Amino acid sequence: MAGRSQWEVHTFFIVWALTLIYALARPARKAWVELLWLAAVALALVPLVNALTSHRNLIASLKAGDWVFAGFDLTLLALAVLHAVLARRTDRHKARLPKATAARGVAVTGVTPQATGGQT
Repeated sequence: MAGRSQWEVHTFFIVWALTLIYALARPARKAWVELLWLAAVALALVPLVNALTSHRNLIASLKAGDWVFAGFDLTLLALAVLHAVLARRTDRHKARLPKATAARGVAVTGVTPQATGGQT
């Protein structure tokens, strides 16, 4: 492909801009979880596509002792797992009320004891 290296750079910034637009269009928490899952899938697919399209797949690289290609695929798989773990943790995270706020008697609804006449 003519100008492939330039298109790789262009594609990177196009995808980056699209993820920004996506994140701005969605609620922040959902955008984080969805984009982390998307990254996990994309990272896991690279070694799979490599295995399907070339003779330098992970198993062949390990057998041949080619640690450059094997290390690359293993790193991508490790990053995919990391992104999946982060997506799950972000999705399950429950926001906690800061201790200083709880000590003052501010409820989760934001109603202060003064606003209710001193009663909570």
